[in-house]
Amino acid sequence: ALPPTFDNISGSTILSVAEDASVGTALETISVSDPDSDPVTLSVSGTTDFGFDPGSTVLKVKAGLDYETDPTYSVTIVATDVNSESATVIITVNIEDKNDHDPTLTVSTPDVTMDEEQAAGTSVPFVLSASDTDTADGTSLTFSLSGADSSIFNINPSDGAVTLNTKLDIDPNSANAVYKPI
Repeated sequence: ALPPTFDNISGSTILSVAEDASVGTALETISVSDPDSDPVTLSVSGTTDFGFDPGSTVLKVKAGLDYETDPTYSVTIVATDVNSESATVIITVNIEDKNDHDPTLTVSTPDVTMDEEQAAGTSVPFVLSASDTDTADGTSLTFSLSGADSSIFNINPSDGAVTLNTKLDIDPNSANAVYKPI
């Protein structure tokens, strides 16, 4: 009795699947041969995130995937014939990152006091910073302002630096004007 052989995969096989792939998504149909023409059963060991349905040769996603937790899997596929002869191959499955996490925004000093009569273009002395755990294409961050007072300020869309858009003059408003750019 001879063990089965894998026809279309080897230790150098690399498959890819999106991290938002649904459970049941097919990755690859695995082709095996048995020199004794015995029936062969395929299974996966070492992970429950991928596997085969009973009697199937289609490798499928069996659990939710998360690039930030596990960007790459080494998946051990075992082909076993009815005589308990087996062959094993370890393939690589790369998880493709998707933009599935919201960025976080940090304001160094949310409340800033500035003298009036500051000219347009003057820097507002606080720093915005943001981060995003995603690395997928399209996850670059862009800063913008909104709100009732946002027209008083400019923001650099790439680094979050804030400057005055107009001369800072509180006389028309009150002795204690408060502007909220965010």
